[in-house]
Amino acid sequence: MRIAKYGDKYKKAWDALVRESKNGTFLFLRDYIEYHSDRFVDHSLLIFDENDLIAVLPASIHDNTIV
Repeated sequence: MRIAKYGDKYKKAWDALVRESKNGTFLFLRDYIEYHSDRFVDHSLLIFDENDLIAVLPASIHDNTIV
């Protein structure tokens, strides 16, 4: 497994995973997150099994703490 910090190159894969998931909502889509990016420092993560994206973690960082 591999963990990567979110970057623009992952937008399409991120949104596809959220749309295909059972519990994904518009709140987790990148356009929504990026619309509010002036309110927080994005530190979202992606989790891969080999080259397959298997999970995303929307997150921000505050005072060296991931939220």
